[in-house]
Amino acid sequence: MSKELIFHVGLGKTGSSYLQQAFFPKLHGVKYIQTRRFHKFEKDLDRAPDGKFFLSREFDQQLERESVRISNYDKDAKIIVVFRPQAPWIGSQYKRFTKNGMHETFDEFFDIDNDQGLWKQDELYWMKKIGIIEKYFTQKPLVLFQEDLKEEPYKFFDDIANYMGARYNKDEISLESIHKARTDKQLKMMRKFGTIFFKKNQVLSENYFINRLQSRIRQLKTLTVIFSSVFFPDSYFDDIELLPKEQLKKIAEHYVDDYATARAYARENNPKY
Repeated sequence: MSKELIFHVGLGKTGSSYLQQAFFPKLHGVKYIQTRRFHKFEKDLDRAPDGKFFLSREFDQQLERESVRISNYDKDAKIIVVFRPQAPWIGSQYKRFTKNGMHETFDEFFDIDNDQGLWKQDELYWMKKIGIIEKYFTQKPLVLFQEDLKEEPYKFFDDIANYMGARYNKDEISLESIHKARTDKQLKMMRKFGTIFFKKNQVLSENYFINRLQSRIRQLKTLTVIFSSVFFPDSYFDDIELLPKEQLKKIAEHYVDDYATARAYARENNPKY
């Protein structure tokens, strides 16, 4: 028996943390390699005996770069990717970046009108991401959607387990959320004081262990700022929407066809069991 590889490549903010903690480790019939070991998965797999291996990591802007890396190791690997509607997805990304110390406004982060934001419009076309996966791998990906995870979680789990030839016990799976969302007040606090505590466009080390240390220090600073918001009255913060509703509406309208096409791709190409 040779090695069979399955990779879950994200996207981030589509339930990945929940899956990595509550579901993937409970799969039977496949060896799940923890996310923290992705940086050296090639060495781990080279040393491992034959069998079926499953890895998970969230790739957004890094999808093509990491697809090249994975396909160089095994172009026949099976790929699982999860999407959600673009407007709430980019909103969640903005909240994540703000929580981690970014202090730009939403329009500076993503500009649907003139495409001058930190994240470019091209990065939200799901069919282009599917095209990247098809470019580097011999098999079509399993394409899933976060709203299905919320509405029919066990069907979602079945689709993944069947795709990789694994199994799971429902009794072992908790449907409780992993992370508690930050409030707008906490995020406004971070945006207000981010300029003091965090360097703009800070680049983390490529060394894995130094990178981990930098990330832990950043996390400590982040929690300090966020939880200090309890000492400030609501009147201290402006009334400007963290996520402007009109901009989110424009984003939803801009990508409606692409999202529908990704849905149709999944219906046509996902395996039927």
